[in-house]
This record gives sequence, C-alpha cells and structure tokens, in this order.
Amino acid sequence: MKGKFSITANGSPGIEVLSRITSLFMKNQVIIKKLDYVSSQKSNANYIVEVSSDEKKMERILNQINNIVEIYKVTLNCK
Repeated sequence: MKGKFSITANGSPGIEVLSRITSLFMKNQVIIKKLDYVSSQKSNANYIVEVSSDEKKMERILNQINNIVEIYKVTLNCK
C-alpha cells in the first residue's frame, strides 16, 4: 500500500553521508519529495527525507540506512 513517509536520520555531518542516503532512494526507484539537512553541531546532523512509496520499500531503505556507519539513529514516520 502506497503512503507518505518521513525518514529522520541522525549522524555525522557531511556531503558523503547525504549522497549515500539519497543514492539508496535512487537504487530503490523512490522519488524524494522533500529533503532537509540540519547540522546542529560539528559532530551531529539531522537528515529528513519525505517520500511517497510502499511500506516494503521503506522498510528495506530504513534497514539500508541503518547500515551506514556514520548514522547513529533512524526513525520512520507514516504521514
């Protein structure tokens, strides 16, 4: 079932991490509707991605983002 989802990831700041996150969506053929990057400190950043997709793809992407070493915590919200 297709729905609107928001993924929030906390991790190290950097363009490399942002690139790795967005490439996961591209590989799974999910179009990003909104992308926010907030760096609150030198050692911490928030990546917020909003998409429309089905739940299975989102769970798969969530697991792949969890495997990125620079990411500390990932949450999935259904809108």
